[in-house]
Amino acid sequence: MYRIALYAVFALFTAFSLWVTWEHGYLAFLDVPTASPWGLQITLDLVIAVSLFTFWMIPDARRHGIPSWPYLLACVSVGSIGALGYLVHRSFRVPKPLRESRAAP
Repeated sequence: MYRIALYAVFALFTAFSLWVTWEHGYLAFLDVPTASPWGLQITLDLVIAVSLFTFWMIPDARRHGIPSWPYLLACVSVGSIGALGYLVHRSFRVPKPLRESRAAP
C-alpha cells in the first residue's frame, strides 16, 4: 500500500508540476516569495523541508547502494520531485547490511 501511494503521489505531483511549468514557465516560481508573506513562508518551508530531506538522504543512499548526487541535483532544480524520485528508487532497494546477511547461510 505504501508503494502504491508513493508512486501515485510521485506521478500525480510530477504531472501537475510539468503542467504548471508548461503554462507559466520554469522561473515563474520566483514571483511567489515576493507576492505575499505567505508566499515567502511557503517558499522557506519548502527549502527547509528539502534541505532536511537531503541531509537524511545522503547516508540513507549509501546504506541502500544508491548514488545520491542525481537526487541532490534534482532536489535543487525541481524540489520535492527529486525527493519523491529518490523514495521511489529506494523502494526497489534493500539496505546493504540486509543484503549481506541474507546472502550468508
